[in-house]
Amino acid sequence: MRNLKPIALLLLLLAYNYGRSNSEFAKANNLYAKQKYSEAKQVFKKLIADGFTHAHIYYNLGNCYFKTDSIAWAILYYEKAKKFLPNDAEINFNIEVSKKYLTDKIEQPPKPVITQLLNSVAQSKSTDGWAANCIIMLITSFMLFAIFLLSEKSITKRISFWTSAISVIAAIVSYTMAARNYNLISSKNEAIILGSSVEIKSSPEENGKNLFIIHAGIKGEILNKAGDWFELKLSDNHVGWVQAKEIAEI
Repeated sequence: MRNLKPIALLLLLLAYNYGRSNSEFAKANNLYAKQKYSEAKQVFKKLIADGFTHAHIYYNLGNCYFKTDSIAWAILYYEKAKKFLPNDAEINFNIEVSKKYLTDKIEQPPKPVITQLLNSVAQSKSTDGWAANCIIMLITSFMLFAIFLLSEKSITKRISFWTSAISVIAAIVSYTMAARNYNLISSKNEAIILGSSVEIKSSPEENGKNLFIIHAGIKGEILNKAGDWFELKLSDNHVGWVQAKEIAEI
């Protein structure tokens, strides 16, 4: 009984925080509906600062930035939302629409068809969804194999054995897709260029050679970090160093 009060307090705290986050989220959405985008933006940012991270919060904050013509910031928060919901049609649509307003049009080299197919299948479910499939298939396989061992009828043994084997294969596929989905979403450390016009250097220093210039809204993969400098790889495979103040990590 000693643990009853701490547990009750914890539940009350969780309920309070959940209710408060919903209330603030509704407040921000109401401000957005009234076209008070700057005010709504502040409420969404406060929610994030308080630890309430969710695709819908990031997505709506991105919409606020888009409405106030801060396209690079809009793309940043749409990309953050995409981390949670990689296949969401509205998020992906808004990212593509936002890109049309960018100064730079960087085309990504096409990936092999098999890679595109595997990525598409992996992202058709969340990592948790694939993991749940894997567990269900393993449990099913064990149950069917138990039937195979206990049954005396040959037809039942054949059916249970082969369906058990298929379930194991399905579990392996689900595990593979879960790992691929996780790698696609979480393993890449990416950033958005926020500076209006940014010089990309050959080395992490002010007097490094200028390789090229990119503008706000471009996404790059972070390869390395040296002090206040990040090495970025763009979608067209160009690589260079940029100061930390010019970017924001997704």
